[in-house]
Amino acid sequence: MNIVSIAGSALLLIIGGIVTWFVQSRIETLKTIRDSLNTQRMTTYVQILEPFFGLFSSTSRETEQAVKQLTSSKYRKTAFELNLFGADDVVKAYNNMFQYAYKMENNNPDIKKTMWLWGHLLLEIRRNVGNRDTSLNEYDMLRAMIKDIDDFKM
Repeated sequence: MNIVSIAGSALLLIIGGIVTWFVQSRIETLKTIRDSLNTQRMTTYVQILEPFFGLFSSTSRETEQAVKQLTSSKYRKTAFELNLFGADDVVKAYNNMFQYAYKMENNNPDIKKTMWLWGHLLLEIRRNVGNRDTSLNEYDMLRAMIKDIDDFKM
């Protein structure tokens, strides 16, 4: 009876060790995949936002370059990558902003709506990169970029 309990204890320890190793290995693999995806997302987010920096500049030359960049095939490729790697809420915010831009292409866009959509995209990116509980809103995201934002606030 004593040998059976010793063998049973040893077998339990071995099985417990194997299960622990397997679970830990799986957790580390998932963490590595998640970290790689987050790195890809960050790179894509920066590339998606890059042309917009020129739109907020004060020179018409930089604005022209930003518009060229937005219509380039390289930017379209980056937008495709956003759809593949971006978080759902970020992709939805980006798509909503561009759908509004497409609809308003030949009309006069509502500047308040345009700014809100841009701020919403920035806010969703902020939330996705680790600031889930942010207390900022869409206009807070734009305050440093737009001098007279308080004139447009909804």
